[in-house]
Amino acid sequence: MAKHPNAPRRAHDDPEDRFVASVLSASDWLKRNSRAVTVTAIALFVLVAGTLYWVRYQRALREAASAELNTIRQTVASGNTPLALRDLSAFLESFGGTPSGAEGRLIMAQLLLTEGRNDEALDAVRPLARDLDDPLATNAARLIAAAHEQAERWTDAEAEYLRISEEAPYPFQRNQALADAARVRLLQGDPAGAAELYRRALQSVPEDDPQAPILRLRLGEAEAQAASSGA
Repeated sequence: MAKHPNAPRRAHDDPEDRFVASVLSASDWLKRNSRAVTVTAIALFVLVAGTLYWVRYQRALREAASAELNTIRQTVASGNTPLALRDLSAFLESFGGTPSGAEGRLIMAQLLLTEGRNDEALDAVRPLARDLDDPLATNAARLIAAAHEQAERWTDAEAEYLRISEEAPYPFQRNQALADAARVRLLQGDPAGAAELYRRALQSVPEDDPQAPILRLRLGEAEAQAASSGA
């Protein structure tokens, strides 16, 4: 029987029709690709679970490293340097990649320097001193310079102090490094060169800075030595 010519027709772009069609299409797709969907869901679950495990593991590792380093600090404070060095070696094997591991390297280097084991101290802190923007890197670089200085490798010591004076993040660190480099020049018999570095340091130190009078005193001493030696 033919439809009445005035019967209403549903528009082809009716939102309800489009929604129903999209649901049916999605249902058909899921039926055809159920295996792929299952595999993808499992993979996502494994990825999320693995990430959560890794985050929790790293947190636990950092906490364990911090607790172990506190114990080692107590050994250092007791004055038992050989035991502290043995404990630090074991500590770095287990926790060398943690933030506490970096602190452990600094402590080890300081202890090795007190024992006169300069090259071992250098090996302990070299990995930390590459980029002086890192919070511990400037301290590591100062230990490297001190190890060279203690071994009377004056050129290497001066070069490391000058690197700190150019790359350290804070003005007081840069000024202290200039003063240290000046001291090394004095030890090499170069008071004029030392005076030059003291002047550079004074140029960036405010008049009311506690370092200023000390630097002026050192500058005067270096200039006097240079004058008396005819340099």
